This record gives sequence, C-alpha cells and structure tokens, in this order.
Amino acid sequence: MHASKYLTLLLLLTLWCSSLTADESIVSLQTPSGELHISVTELREMAGSELEIYDPFQRTNVLVRGIDLITFIEHFAADYGQASAINFIASDDYEAQISHWNSGNWLLVTHENGSSLRLRDHGPVKLVEKNLGNRNLDNLRNFNDWIWMVKTIEVME
Repeated sequence: MHASKYLTLLLLLTLWCSSLTADESIVSLQTPSGELHISVTELREMAGSELEIYDPFQRTNVLVRGIDLITFIEHFAADYGQASAINFIASDDYEAQISHWNSGNWLLVTHENGSSLRLRDHGPVKLVEKNLGNRNLDNLRNFNDWIWMVKTIEVME
C-alpha cells in the first residue's frame, strides 16, 4: 500500500510537470501590434515548399517540407514586410535572430522525410537554410542560427 501512494504521487507530479511544458500545438507570432497564436496544423497545411537539404546535425540528406519564411511573414505579418530582423525563440528558450530573413534562403520546416515533425524530432517547427553555401559542414557552430522547437517568432521593426 505504501508503494501505491508513492506511485500515485509520482503520476500526479508527472502530469503536473507535463502541463508546464510548451504547448506544441501553437506558434506565437509577436509583432509591434500584438501577438497572434498560429496553430501548427495551419502551418502544416500551408507547407508548400519541399526540397532535399543536407542536415549537418543528422549528417545526412533529408527531404523537408515547410513554409518559406518570406511567405510566412507576408501571410501573417504583412505590415512588417520591411522588418529589420526576425527573432526566434525555442521551447528551451534558445534564441536566434536573423537580420537577413528576407533573402529567400530560410524555411520553416514542418515535415521531414514525409512525416510531420514532433517535439521529439526537434519540431513541430524548425528554421533551416535552404542553401548552405560553402560553409564547413563539419563545424556545427556554423549553424547556430538554425533553431529547433520554435515556439515564438518575433518581428522586429
């Protein structure tokens, strides 16, 4: 009986802690005008760009599908098409700011190898570059602006 009390307490603590984690069903878009909550389902439905990229973290080519960052901004924050930068915040509070966000090289990935990204896949949304240029692919520090588990996108004026 004593063990069942501890098991019940452990179960309750697990449920409580899981309620404190980020809601992976939405991405928050913050602009100077306010905040908009966008469902990941809507982002997945909008995912119209598909290409194969080399993922330096997985050290392999992957087929990704997602939304071009420019398309995302034009659709959800059209008033800020001339934003100075876009800041991304992950579920673990890691941040990366992109000043050259409108170069056409950034993709908000929602699918990888035909499947929707989940939190365990570093999703449900992650930011990657479509063209890696001539960077050293073995030096992962070259990819500090890639961000996984995107929970907030901030448009900077």
